[in-house]
Amino acid sequence: MKKRQPLKVLAAGVVLASGIFFSTPMDSGVQAAWESPYNFIPHSYKGNINTFDELIQLAVDTYNSPKHQPVMVVLDSKKNFEEQISDYFQSEKYLQDMPDFGFYGRTVNIYDDGEVRKGIYEYHIQVYNDYDEKGMLSFKKKMDKAEKYIVDNYPLNTDYEVVFAINDFIADNFSYGMVIHDDSHPYVGELQGGFTCGPYTKLAQQFYNRFGIESRMMTGGAYWSGEAHAWNAVKVGGNWYYSDATAYDSAGKAMKNILMTEDVGYTHWGTNLNTNTRYEITKFRATNVKFEKSMAKPYNYKEVKKAQAQKK
Repeated sequence: MKKRQPLKVLAAGVVLASGIFFSTPMDSGVQAAWESPYNFIPHSYKGNINTFDELIQLAVDTYNSPKHQPVMVVLDSKKNFEEQISDYFQSEKYLQDMPDFGFYGRTVNIYDDGEVRKGIYEYHIQVYNDYDEKGMLSFKKKMDKAEKYIVDNYPLNTDYEVVFAINDFIADNFSYGMVIHDDSHPYVGELQGGFTCGPYTKLAQQFYNRFGIESRMMTGGAYWSGEAHAWNAVKVGGNWYYSDATAYDSAGKAMKNILMTEDVGYTHWGTNLNTNTRYEITKFRATNVKFEKSMAKPYNYKEVKKAQAQKK
């Protein structure tokens, strides 16, 4: 049996082990999985799987489980799904399969442990809560309050107005580098670290989920610096655009950062610090069709909430 090698952190949310390890995006302070308190999660062996769809469905079901405890599922297969796992996360599709992932929530890791026996590959699905049940309940109440404020204080007649309202609300209530040590903030609980691009992006994602705006979280490099960065992609007027809550706030509510096309210059490549080679973080790309307000689609908040309630 092949001995597992130590994890090598390449970038926020992408880690390679003896096989390959992919995680939902985290801030730049991400730690290797077994450096966390979840290192000793009891394993639950689920047997053999035949298709990649089975692997992902089990990951989605495990992630969406209401249970508030760490879970580690171990699977075997005669097939190697390494490339498909990579493509799945690079396409950002997991954000549609696991829509509750965000600022406060659950983290999911899926990794390939390689060929552990001749012709047999082993896969691990690890899910754990980033906060305890009390913290999650407190955050939900605060987000309910924030959502109501947006509904009461912004026009929400189009999908564009919703995206603008979310970015503007975040800019009014948070600032880059803000440190929240306790539960005193009206809209979020204690933060692990400062309020940087990761929290901006995850908080925006939570709002997009709540308001029914199709969206994705992006990681790569910032166009103005080339340094590691996180931002959102949103579907407005039928097209995908980048929306950067960090840049909108930091640049004094710069409207150009609300909806941006692919050619603004974000980078989608990271560097493996161990081998000094580049790798593609995401295959997702925004449109190059410039947005005009006339392209915005009608939006009805009550209808969105009604549809969300019916899905539960």
